[in-house]
Amino acid sequence: MRLLIGVTALLITGAKLCFRLLQALYQQQAITLFARTVAGKNKKPIKLRVFTVANRSLANVDVWFHYLKGDFNLVGPVALDVTDLARLTARQRARFDVAPGLVSPYRVAIKRGLAPSSEAETSMQFAQKNSWLLRTQILVAALLPRKSTSNPNPLQVPQTFSLFGVGIQNATMPAAVSSLMQHLHRRAGKQSPAKVAFVNADCVNKYVKDRHYQGVLKGFDHVFADGVGLRLAARRPLGR
Repeated sequence: MRLLIGVTALLITGAKLCFRLLQALYQQQAITLFARTVAGKNKKPIKLRVFTVANRSLANVDVWFHYLKGDFNLVGPVALDVTDLARLTARQRARFDVAPGLVSPYRVAIKRGLAPSSEAETSMQFAQKNSWLLRTQILVAALLPRKSTSNPNPLQVPQTFSLFGVGIQNATMPAAVSSLMQHLHRRAGKQSPAKVAFVNADCVNKYVKDRHYQGVLKGFDHVFADGVGLRLAARRPLGR
């Protein structure tokens, strides 16, 4: 089954990637190749490469190669960048008992309009309860149409998202201003300044190649998304 699914998906995504790259070349659009290293089962490093055009990720062929190799499952925890491992507790590292998934229980819960606990806790609980039945239930839930709501607000969850190793707050403008005002109020009287960054697609292109710049951003009190390119990146699931 893995072979059938993997080869079929690889052919489809490969064709989509080739078409989009040829289209970008014809339109003289800039093509960039990004690479990130995620932690697989037992914290095995997995290198993923993805092409971007106009700051938008194209079909992810690499992930299907790794699926065929067994580095990914169809359903499993979110694939974390290796730089994010330090923030996990010893208990939460149970997630590495299983391979990461192309479909994650955390993202499916958000899609279904549920309010899951943190991504780390959700992934840890999945790894502990891992079963064929649970995987099937999550996969079916992922394939069902998204529940419509009268007042959808996709920016409420998750509060942050990781983009190539940097945690970026997923906030509306009013929420960002409110967060900054509260932070400044708490720091009243302190001499050290609050450190705030607004990251756009050009910043991402730079900090992916500049580890020092990436490290500086990680030390900021607040890192906000700037521009529609970052909003699309936050919403784009792994594997598409």
